[in-house]
Amino acid sequence: MLLAEELALVSHDPDSGRHGLGNRAQLNACMAGLLVAELLLEGAIGPGERADRLAIVDDWALSSPTLAAAAQVVAEKGPKMKAVLSHMNRGLEERVGLSTWDAAMLGLARAGIVGPVTGGLIPVSPSSTRAHATPSSPTCTPQRPPMAPSIPAPRWCSR
Repeated sequence: MLLAEELALVSHDPDSGRHGLGNRAQLNACMAGLLVAELLLEGAIGPGERADRLAIVDDWALSSPTLAAAAQVVAEKGPKMKAVLSHMNRGLEERVGLSTWDAAMLGLARAGIVGPVTGGLIPVSPSSTRAHATPSSPTCTPQRPPMAPSIPAPRWCSR
């Protein structure tokens, strides 16, 4: 799961499938920064000669089409970080046909974390809820689906 997808998961309203935290422009700006951070972590880009510059690494293979499109935006609009960040949403729309938010939500839908139609969290069946309960807290209910093992499922417990 990409860092931008994690922000989308945290900020979206499961009832409406829309963002419930901040406005779209703020979220797109944050997600653009997270995509750049992910590119740095994967080694596709590196720090440039100055603090506000990025350097492209020639030989990179990325884990997702969204990251590949983000790397193309960096290559086209870089090396200045400001230009890259301000163009990321439009650049993704040009390359993959989706805004930063929509690309992140599509990644979550493909991973089975959110529903593709409603945008809401995929419901957890009662049998899987019982499997996550412990003897000391028999009514614990995971708030995220058990099919996302890389994300610890927070629990709201009542006795």
